[in-house]
Amino acid sequence: MDLPDPVRSVLAALPSLRTAVVGIVVTLGVVALLATVLVATGVIAQPTVESIDNEWGEATNETTQIETQARVDNPNPIGIPGLLSVEYTASLTDVVLVEGKESGVGLSPGENTIAFTTAMDNDRIADWWVTHVNGDERSTLTIEPSVSGPGVSKSLPEQTSTVETDLLSSFENGTEETVSVDGEPLLTIGDRDAAWGEATAETTPLTLTAELSNDHDRPVSFSGVEYVVTMNNVTLGAGQTSDGIDLSSGESGTLTVDAALETAAFADWWPTHVRNDETSRMRVELYGLVDRGGTQTRVPIQLYQQRLQFQTDLLGDDGTSVESLSSTRDSVAVPTIGEIDRDWGTVTDETTDVHADTTVDNPNTDSAVNDFVRLTTTAETSINDVFVGSGSRETTLESGTNELRLTSQLDNTKVPTWWARHLNRGETSTVSTVTTTTADVGFTTIEVPTDDVNSTTETNLLADLNTDSQQSIGGDGQTYFVAESTAAEWGDATPQVAPLDAQSTLRNEQPVPITIQEIQYTVSIGGVTLADGSQSDGTTIGSGERGTVDLRIDLDNSRMDEWWVTHVRNGEQSTLAVDVTATIAAGGQARTIPLSMFSTNETVETDLLG
Repeated sequence: MDLPDPVRSVLAALPSLRTAVVGIVVTLGVVALLATVLVATGVIAQPTVESIDNEWGEATNETTQIETQARVDNPNPIGIPGLLSVEYTASLTDVVLVEGKESGVGLSPGENTIAFTTAMDNDRIADWWVTHVNGDERSTLTIEPSVSGPGVSKSLPEQTSTVETDLLSSFENGTEETVSVDGEPLLTIGDRDAAWGEATAETTPLTLTAELSNDHDRPVSFSGVEYVVTMNNVTLGAGQTSDGIDLSSGESGTLTVDAALETAAFADWWPTHVRNDETSRMRVELYGLVDRGGTQTRVPIQLYQQRLQFQTDLLGDDGTSVESLSSTRDSVAVPTIGEIDRDWGTVTDETTDVHADTTVDNPNTDSAVNDFVRLTTTAETSINDVFVGSGSRETTLESGTNELRLTSQLDNTKVPTWWARHLNRGETSTVSTVTTTTADVGFTTIEVPTDDVNSTTETNLLADLNTDSQQSIGGDGQTYFVAESTAAEWGDATPQVAPLDAQSTLRNEQPVPITIQEIQYTVSIGGVTLADGSQSDGTTIGSGERGTVDLRIDLDNSRMDEWWVTHVRNGEQSTLAVDVTATIAAGGQARTIPLSMFSTNETVETDLLG
């Protein structure tokens, strides 16, 4: 077969190429064998690993690099080709963090530094944490180095160091702390302690205890506790427990909270610890839970908190340190209540609304606080010491100034009672509104200072019926009497009857005696008739003589609730109409004449709300 020249050239070269490859393999084998013989016969001294130093390298969310520097001493005056392997295993207690190896190492005469990097799975830290907690926060770091190569295969002395932490020491604190709201002490936190439970791959239990004393004048109650544990802002555990406590005023008790940390979360925390030069800040916060509408709601004030900073040197000899850090507790400021302005609202036949308008200054700027804290205002109104009605309102507040309206509903059926007292007290009424405001901060309530409102109103319904001015009494162009003086007063009023007693001195202006046979009367106020009747009299006054006429009218006080409705709707104005007539007999004739000294038509004004 006739082959092309290039192919013929390649085939011609194959025998020499095969010889070269075999030569290289043989040479390497000879070198390795020679090295083995030289070491074995003592011609070449055995290299030694003097030390292995490790430090953390780049940390990602999944792995952390361990950067290793091995110092290997070659006591020979000549170099050793790259036939050695240096390897080690680093363990914390029984958890292997990493297994590192560097092969093909060649050595120069004297001391050599070999640097290589191995990746550690961050989950190894979570595994270590379990053994560390269960070993009372004490671990042993073990590094097992070895070197191998032609004629060399030796495990070197292991390097060990102790890793101790004491994270919970900062929780053991007997210094008293006070939980206050707007400067008012509510709770004193006394002795505190913390303890780890038996950690597993899933959970690391943490039990926190604190002595609580109720310094408040009202009960303090928590239905449970919410806990949050973080390290470098990585949440290790968060949840709610039913560990509650109820303390009456002055009572003390122990709050125990069984928290659970997620062991796997320590793998998430670890990279932040490495990036921060093995420094972390731990924060433990406890919030009280209260039942609101069947839902467990977190109180926006820390019941308990602990902050600490700790440092480690897991791969070195610098040990660990723990330092407590100061912290500030979230606070709630008590709103302030301004002046209250009252006005009438809707009036029905049964009830009368009173609007109380006020401004509330809320200094809290945290929306979480404003959404949680509830302001409850209750107003109870009495007129002449007769309870007439109340109103209550619960509300949340915005930051700054809030306009708040509280509506109380007064019972109109109480009008006859307080009106009777109005008459019996010289036509004077006092309206008193006692306002109570409390801030519900969840675990207790705090009284918010609120001014009571009092006002006094007076009437003088009988002003026109009390006079010394003379009045002509007559009709049809005739003057029958001259009323020289008239007086009227209220009797002892009850919710049913308001007695009106009137008296007038009359002088007979006729040449004949006059007999007052009967007196007729009607009394209304605000269009509501309180009396419509008559009384027999029989008083006879001789010509030119004087006589006294007495009038007794029993007003139907039970109808004053009807008057009240019209009175308020008319802006607290009413017309009092008293119309009195008399049937008289003079000179054998009977006639009806008005007794104007007993009659009036006047406007009655009140200002019950001041």
